[in-house]
Amino acid sequence: MSNAVSCFVKNIVFVVSCNKEVIYIPRKESTYSQTLIYNGTKVGRKVSHTYTMLLCDFLLSEYGCYVSYGGVVWEFDMETFKNTNGMVKQVKIGSKFTSSVRITDKLREVVIPYVKNKTDIPMSVLEIRDEDGNVISKKLTVKQKEIIEILKSLNVAIIDNNICLRGNKLDFSVKKIYNNSSFNYGGRNYIMGVDAQQAQSTATRLEITINGENCVEMDYKHLHPSIMADLNGVKFPDEYDPYLITFEGMDKKLLRSIAKKGLLMIINTDNLQSAAAALSSSLSEEPLKSEVKKAKENGMWPEGRVVHTIIEKLAEHNGYLINTTGTDTGLELMNVESQMCDIVIEKVLMEGEVLIPLHDGFIVQERIAKDVERFMLEAYDSVIGGYNCRIKMKKAEA
Repeated sequence: MSNAVSCFVKNIVFVVSCNKEVIYIPRKESTYSQTLIYNGTKVGRKVSHTYTMLLCDFLLSEYGCYVSYGGVVWEFDMETFKNTNGMVKQVKIGSKFTSSVRITDKLREVVIPYVKNKTDIPMSVLEIRDEDGNVISKKLTVKQKEIIEILKSLNVAIIDNNICLRGNKLDFSVKKIYNNSSFNYGGRNYIMGVDAQQAQSTATRLEITINGENCVEMDYKHLHPSIMADLNGVKFPDEYDPYLITFEGMDKKLLRSIAKKGLLMIINTDNLQSAAAALSSSLSEEPLKSEVKKAKENGMWPEGRVVHTIIEKLAEHNGYLINTTGTDTGLELMNVESQMCDIVIEKVLMEGEVLIPLHDGFIVQERIAKDVERFMLEAYDSVIGGYNCRIKMKKAEA
């Protein structure tokens, strides 16, 4: 029982220090039999599922906390309905695998004396996953320990600043995930938490404000092709677009969308035949599936081997990729991208500012956009060097 209480206390102290009103407790019994791994390190402590569920009952009876006890709960949401043009009417607000415990004033009064400075509270901000996606433990390098501190500082800054969407403060955090049991693969920073979707959705991200200020999106333009070209000593011509191919009789907007997918497939496979097979598979999934169907109905889809032709055109247009691709290339590029983004995050935090990382880009206050652009250029030069770094800025439509 003591481990269940100890675990709950550690978590609720953090939740209260962040001025949150709800703490979430997993209900799935198998979760409690799994080895707990914190920032890549195994934690020996075991927490009982039975005692944790009893603790939920105690919080309900002694502190008047509202506790949800399972069942998937849906609620009609007008904003979601509007943003999806009526496709989605409801949003999920509860799960049978999680209990949400609403913190009452009575419970908060008990906890407040134990609230520490947020920077002293443990945060798990880094995961290493094996080839099957399982979280594993691994000895941390000095570099990874430094990254953990950077991400912890970023998450504290996210809590301390008012990052809002339509006036509502967003509840999210950032976690780095490595792949294939190695610090050399993956390493992207992912948005996690209750409001993760709103914090990164293309439909809403440019409506986000930070401390009441309008934001912009800063992106590395066609980053992975640029990195590969620079690593091969190839300088792009001015205004070069790695996705710009022509295909008579095909919808141009759709062609560009497919070309972006296709080039990704070329980078991540050993040969063009495999890339074509992977691209064909992606066209059977939404949203491309509906777009292809519409193009065919409108006579904007050529006859013949369309997918193979697109792959061949992309390969010819991006000759610097010849003999430099493979099944792990994408994860290696993510790792390079991650190193660059971590440099930018650290520089922004040192300026006393905050941002939202989006893989190869950032949501930042428009006021600091020029500084962030400089940091992004410096990061690319530091990690890659070369000539192909391009940065674009997106603003919300007036």
